[in-house]
Amino acid sequence: MSETGEAIDARARLLAWAESQIGERDPNAYYRICAPQFADKGAEHSVSWCGVFVLAGLHHVAPTRAPMWKTGKGFVYELKGVPLPEPGDIAVFRKGANGKDLWHHAIVERVEKGRVYTIDGNVLVAPREGVARRDRPVDSNVQFYSIATLLRDP
Repeated sequence: MSETGEAIDARARLLAWAESQIGERDPNAYYRICAPQFADKGAEHSVSWCGVFVLAGLHHVAPTRAPMWKTGKGFVYELKGVPLPEPGDIAVFRKGANGKDLWHHAIVERVEKGRVYTIDGNVLVAPREGVARRDRPVDSNVQFYSIATLLRDP
């Protein structure tokens, strides 16, 4: 499959979906899609759910190919790493501003002038929960993954 067909369309649909989610949100809506075993138990409000948000988006664009949530290294490692993403690919930020392990997942809107612009779940100030746009430097802290991997024939 070429990067010019289905993958480009899927990336555009993922970005449109992510933009429609901006604002206050209940993380259970995302857990129910891709991690139902953790939904509606109360704990989803006390843990990071950025990866669940991204994975729910992947289920929106590739429902028969997107994996379900699993612990450990997580779903993103099933995707192909790329040096620079296309809009609609996935960014993973490995460390927080304090230097501690973070592994924050986000959907890439664009990369320009050394910054990556993303749509992120689990980023509003507690006790609010929701989705917002963010931007950060492109540096050794961020890894990018192509969603085209999901669309290839098994």
